[in-house]
Amino acid sequence: MRKTKRIILVIALVLISLAVLVAIAGYFAYRSSVNGVIEAKGNIYLEPDQEIMLGGATAAVATFKSPWSRRPITAEVTNIEGLHQSGTPEFKRQKIRWGWCEWVVRVNLRSYRTGTLIGGKMSVTFNHGSQNTQDTIFEQIVPSCRVRALSESANDQQLKIADAVENSRVTTRERWLVVGLILLVLLIVVLIIILIVKHRRRILVIPPWVQALSDLDLLRSELRGGEVNLESGLSRLSDIVRLYLEKRFKLNTTRQTTAEFMDELSCSNSVLPTAHQPFLSEFMNTADLVKFAKVPPDESMLNSAIDSADKLVSETRPLDGEKTVEEL
Repeated sequence: MRKTKRIILVIALVLISLAVLVAIAGYFAYRSSVNGVIEAKGNIYLEPDQEIMLGGATAAVATFKSPWSRRPITAEVTNIEGLHQSGTPEFKRQKIRWGWCEWVVRVNLRSYRTGTLIGGKMSVTFNHGSQNTQDTIFEQIVPSCRVRALSESANDQQLKIADAVENSRVTTRERWLVVGLILLVLLIVVLIIILIVKHRRRILVIPPWVQALSDLDLLRSELRGGEVNLESGLSRLSDIVRLYLEKRFKLNTTRQTTAEFMDELSCSNSVLPTAHQPFLSEFMNTADLVKFAKVPPDESMLNSAIDSADKLVSETRPLDGEKTVEEL
């Protein structure tokens, strides 16, 4: 439980640290981009780049690379006789990279005369970004546009002028909105983890020495009341002692024979105090005789063994402040 809680806390701290680092890095990246340079990527082109009919639609399209703090705010096409601007310019953030964005500016046009229409220019204005900078205006030549006359079969629908195009411009605060949403999600996840850990039902773990002393008292009481015969009592006492030693000292007692178990406890680095080894050896051998050789147990011997087991548990339980094997 403690290990799981520590892992969850470490993960939560890592997530919070990453979120803080990303926010700090984003802030400094934004601040450093305030005085950044805006670049036009390529020339303006028409879309569609082909001959159109009289009254038909086309669009002047330009692409710019700008810092996070700069964005296009106005765009217009002028000085093209035969084409007029239709609707509101479109500003679309096409790419977002660390420190810069790629903007696509689109100005919709309608034709009202035929022939090759030339001589226009497109002006795009970017915001100033900070008090120390000014609005930036880009002017580029719009390619020529060829407009053909309507055919005799043209219907009224082809002669209608389209309504204004909806403005799809996005604000520069979008990136902060994304960062804010990420931070909010991370904080929610961390809070959920903390609440789960806090309100999770704690499992009460009874120390092995407490359990062993309780089992010994119960066995002593049942023997006095005649609820357990001597043979069963000796077998239960053997199980209580083995289980206690296994949990207290992390021994593999339940899978060892008595000889193997005593050899392990008799070694130089044994976890069991020397004073208790003779009792344990004699008791285990007696239990084996009763269990396998069917030797009848003695009541006084069993009571004495219970008292010795009680003393063993009491004298081998950890002192206040002493770490158990589980905690090491």
